Amino acid sequence: MDPDRWKQVEDLYNAALTLESEKWEEFLERASPDPSVREHVLSLLRVTSDGETFLRQAAAALLPSEMPDLTGQPFGDYNLIAFIGRGSMGDVYRARDAANARDVAIKILPDHLSWSRDAVARFEREARLLASLRHRNIAALHGVVTAGDRQGLVLELVEGQSLHDVIGGHPMPLERGVALAVQIAEALACAHAKNIVHRDLKPGNIRITSDGIVKVLDFGLAKVWRGHEPGVDLSRISTTLSFATRDGVVLGTPAYMSPEQARGQTVDKRTDLWAFGCILFEMLAGLRPFAGRDPVETVQLILERDPDWDALPDTTPGTIVRLIQRCLKRDPAKRISDIARVQKNLVAGESGRDGLLTRLSRTAARWKSQW
Repeated sequence: MDPDRWKQVEDLYNAALTLESEKWEEFLERASPDPSVREHVLSLLRVTSDGETFLRQAAAALLPSEMPDLTGQPFGDYNLIAFIGRGSMGDVYRARDAANARDVAIKILPDHLSWSRDAVARFEREARLLASLRHRNIAALHGVVTAGDRQGLVLELVEGQSLHDVIGGHPMPLERGVALAVQIAEALACAHAKNIVHRDLKPGNIRITSDGIVKVLDFGLAKVWRGHEPGVDLSRISTTLSFATRDGVVLGTPAYMSPEQARGQTVDKRTDLWAFGCILFEMLAGLRPFAGRDPVETVQLILERDPDWDALPDTTPGTIVRLIQRCLKRDPAKRISDIARVQKNLVAGESGRDGLLTRLSRTAARWKSQW
């Protein structure tokens, strides 16, 4: 089998491992038009499905383990006041920082992350670099705390609603949606200037304070991009993962994954711009541009279908529609790649409601999708 076909088999095999066996054939029918590839994958799955295989064990080892409730206990120099929730890479607590007379959020990493002293050292090094992100639209990462064998991220505690709850399945007024999008873009501009890629940008990771300030969360789980040197991947382990790849676990929430991210390929800043386009679409339309019945179907939509551009309100400026379309180009080479251009288009779109151009953009998008 040639290398390209073997890669297809390998990727499909790893993706199917996260599904129940009765769903394998349905998934493969949707995922690959090639009967021989499907048969190879099924053969591998059947051979390795007897008991807990090495690959299943390896994937399971990457998942955050259940941790005891540590509420009321000290954690380094902090006191854990209340359990907030279970998120990417661990449990999150409200904690009291007595030295600075403030409350913070502490994300305690799963115990299995401390198995490698080298991994912990690289993690601490990258986390301190990420702590250099200082912007009013980014929830600050204050640093790293160690308590016994456990590691934790000390984060800014942000009060307010998540963007997911603010949207609530309903379209936002244009002015508010664009105003929030401008602040999200400013946060990305700050991160991208330092070669930091978020890779899990979604409404649930964006919080709106009571005075309307956007705070992008979980930059502490991002990736520091160094071109040929990828750096330590702080987001490799995530409770939002959907399936495995040959290189590990696909991170991110399926509905906001870029095509290259869903395939487990190398990602860069353009992945954040794809997610930004998904979020802007959702704010204005009140629904996700890619929403399947399950993660696998959602990924298939991302890889094969265009959003329903008619779901955007008729009053959406053509500049904004075209911006979303350029963010959601499947080929990263054709996707808008510069956050500064995104910001420029947002400002232009907010200043004028070019309804005719909007309708022409949608007509062109529909025509293109048919050919």
